[in-house]
Amino acid sequence: MASNTLTNNTLTDRSASALQQTLALYVQQLNELHEILMRERDLLAELEPARYQVLLEHKTNLLQEVAQLDTNFVNQLKKTLKQPTRAVIEQLFANYHGPFAHALVAQWYALQTKLLACQRLNEINAQIVSHSQRHYNRLGAILRQQDPDETIYGKSGRYNNSSLGGSWVQA
Repeated sequence: MASNTLTNNTLTDRSASALQQTLALYVQQLNELHEILMRERDLLAELEPARYQVLLEHKTNLLQEVAQLDTNFVNQLKKTLKQPTRAVIEQLFANYHGPFAHALVAQWYALQTKLLACQRLNEINAQIVSHSQRHYNRLGAILRQQDPDETIYGKSGRYNNSSLGGSWVQA
C-alpha cells in the first residue's frame, strides 16, 4: 500500500541532506516556539498585558515561519513521495541507508516529539485564556447586575453602612 505513494523508492543522499537540514531548522523553530509557549503561560498568570502583547507578536511571526518550513518540507518530500503521510515518510526514512540516515531519523522523531509538546502547551495556554475570560466575564456580569442601593461599597469605594442592615453586622 505505501509503495503506491512513492514516486521512486529511494532517497538520494542529496535529497536526504536537504530534508535533514530542513528538519533541523524545523526542530530549532519548534524549540523556540516551545520556549515562547512556556513564557506565554507564565505571562498569562502574571497578567502583564504589555509584555504579553510583545510575546504574542513574536509567537505569531514564529508560527508563520514554522508554517513556511512545513510547506518547504512537504514540497521537498513531494519530489520523492506522491502522498507524504507520516507512515510513508517513516518508511522512506527507514529505507534510506546513506550517510544522513541517522540524522534524518533523529530529526524526524525530534520533530514529532516537539510538535506534540508544543500542541500540549498551546492547549494549556488556551485553557488558561478561556478560564480567565470566563472569570472576568462573570465578574463583569456581577458588577453590572448589582443594584446600586445594595452594594457593600459606595461609589467612592468606601464601606456602605446601609447595605448590610443593623449596626451589629458591622462588628
